Amino acid sequence: MRSIKKLFNILLIILLGIFSVNAQQATSNGGEASGSGGTVSYSVGQVVYQSHDNGTNSVSEGVQQAFEISNHVGIAEASAIQLTMNVFPNPSNGLLTLCIKDYVSNDLVYQIYDQNGKQVSRGRIKGQSTQISLSQHAASTYFLNVLDANKEIKTFKIIKH
Repeated sequence: MRSIKKLFNILLIILLGIFSVNAQQATSNGGEASGSGGTVSYSVGQVVYQSHDNGTNSVSEGVQQAFEISNHVGIAEASAIQLTMNVFPNPSNGLLTLCIKDYVSNDLVYQIYDQNGKQVSRGRIKGQSTQISLSQHAASTYFLNVLDANKEIKTFKIIKH
């Protein structure tokens, strides 16, 4: 009985060794390749990848995906507007200060939305410095939109502790 177990274990180890050797066919060390169609970056171990395309979007599995994060949203002609706007402190414990410089308008309002897109607060901006209270709202992430005549000119992501 012992000899059968030993033989089985030896055979199992040999088979696992054979299949493990074939598990990875080749490796690469990473780098960039460029040509007339563009540039591709690759990394260690990336030998083969699959690409999925639905006509609008495409994803390539195993390929480094480039993305851009933009924190300015709003009016298309924003380059003509001289605007300096800050919200502090962020993260906040309940009281925010919205400071606006180099921008004159009588129709500025702010709107605060929760993560579900529900408007939780709204108010008029009357000067260069406006105090906004979040003390009645739960600790969460909010979005503060600044609008001029119902046109969104800036959005801030606010974290309330």
